[in-house]
Amino acid sequence: MSKVAIKDEISATSIIPTQLLISSTFICCQMLVLLISIFLATVLLSLLLTYYSKEVLLNAGRVLPDLHKPIQVKVPSPGGIAISVSSIVGALVYMQIFGYSHKILLACYIGAICSFIGLIDDIIPIGPLGKIVVTGVAFSPISLSSVSIVGLPHIIPRCLYPVGSILLGIFVVNASNMVAGFNGLEAGLSSIVNIALFIIAMQLHGVVFAFPHLILLASCIGFLYYNFYPAKIFPGNSGTFAMGGFTAAFAMVNGLHIPLFLLFIPHLFDFVVKFRVSFKVKEYGHAEHGEGGIIYPPRYKSLISILLKRFRLTELKLVLSLWLIELFLSVIVVFYTTKVLF
Repeated sequence: MSKVAIKDEISATSIIPTQLLISSTFICCQMLVLLISIFLATVLLSLLLTYYSKEVLLNAGRVLPDLHKPIQVKVPSPGGIAISVSSIVGALVYMQIFGYSHKILLACYIGAICSFIGLIDDIIPIGPLGKIVVTGVAFSPISLSSVSIVGLPHIIPRCLYPVGSILLGIFVVNASNMVAGFNGLEAGLSSIVNIALFIIAMQLHGVVFAFPHLILLASCIGFLYYNFYPAKIFPGNSGTFAMGGFTAAFAMVNGLHIPLFLLFIPHLFDFVVKFRVSFKVKEYGHAEHGEGGIIYPPRYKSLISILLKRFRLTELKLVLSLWLIELFLSVIVVFYTTKVLF
């Protein structure tokens, strides 16, 4: 073979990897643009739905007093349906572009049912035991799917996975409704938790399977624009149940039960200390607004009351403190799960 022929052959073979690199880079950029577009569209949809919900609720007289302000203004509630609807629409658009996923569809179904349960509770109080039962029913489809729990020791029988999933779902949904009651608290905590779960899921399964957590994050961001201090709308139980339901469902269909539980340690602590008063917190009153915007702790023991007893906090500082606690915990959980557990 002549030197010219050899040179031409080498040139041809070097062109092929270059073309593949350019092609794969273009595909990655195209996918990134689509994902960013879905995220921003979901934020916008959540913003519009929250604004529309606010106006409808105001006109209908569905308002509640903002208890932690010097002048108790009336705030429309419940506005959490905006989170549920925008999350479902965002997920459906995502599947339309990137392909059908029965896991994402199952998670949307569970999240929607949880939000509907919360909406009923906003209108006709269900009671603690009733909430446990109905959220358990909402998560029962998990037992019919092929549940896997990443990082769980093999000595635990797989037949216990569905039961554990249902119990974890019950806990997450109801816990999301317990550490609540202050402007922007619930949506902010949910946003931080879902960022952490997205990072963990992306490390394990790739961005395509992790992205539903960003869809829920986008819904929370849109809602948080109107819910952050001073709140112009409250999520109500329909919102807290939606945030808890979608978070738990998106995590569990990816097998992220362990990091999900770890991220809810502050909620677990709140659950344990409230257990002593049998959750009859309304009988003990609520946190009260004091001079200079300082919030005085309620008479019952909880995570929030412990913080308020130790530190002189305004409502805004209390919310930011709880966000900071969750953020610090999220960093630890992400590091532990990605570097140690998995």
